[in-house]
Amino acid sequence: MTGLSSVTVNADYTVASVGAGATWLDVYVYLDPLGLQVAGGRNGAVGVGGLTLGGGISYFAPRVGWACDNVVNFEVRLPPIHHIS
Repeated sequence: MTGLSSVTVNADYTVASVGAGATWLDVYVYLDPLGLQVAGGRNGAVGVGGLTLGGGISYFAPRVGWACDNVVNFEVRLPPIHHIS
């Protein structure tokens, strides 16, 4: 999953796009210089995909909900299907 570890922010800084293979530390290191925060994992070594799919309690949970409550959308990429005849 580490190949899917990109972190970007849209033009108006309202949505962060985070690859499922990123760790929360990757996300925090990217967002901090921009003055942005996210409801993410309490431990930076935890993967974004796993924590989010499991709900994702964060330090901000009492204020903004769990990580899964703040997802705008998921993108699923499937590999090509090869038919064997």
